[in-house]
Amino acid sequence: WYLARCHWLKGDKKASLEEYVRAIELSGDKELSQKIRQGINSADEKEIVRSWTLEWKKQAGPQGVDDHSIAILYFYQDDKQETLNWLEKSVSAHHPWATWIDAEPEFDFVRDEPRFQEILRKMNLK
Repeated sequence: WYLARCHWLKGDKKASLEEYVRAIELSGDKELSQKIRQGINSADEKEIVRSWTLEWKKQAGPQGVDDHSIAILYFYQDDKQETLNWLEKSVSAHHPWATWIDAEPEFDFVRDEPRFQEILRKMNLK
């Protein structure tokens, strides 16, 4: 998962998606990993991530995909509002990764947003 995130942040989106395919497959979701694998060669990265986001939103919840991971997918789509929506959900759900949002580079693009600053204040990080 982290290797995939690093590749994306470096700008190597194809390598990122290939690592995500491996991670998703290892987590047991062979159907989603296959969809992403097929899309790597036939669609643009943002379209792949949009489709993937829809799949994960269907699986979101306490026993499914966590809100924090969905927030990262919205970062990949450059969608500030949805990123912030899902970060707020992550914090409300007390997801353990929420404590890292002030340090994660994926959220640099929303760092100056008042909503992000409010999330940090609520978490006593500001």
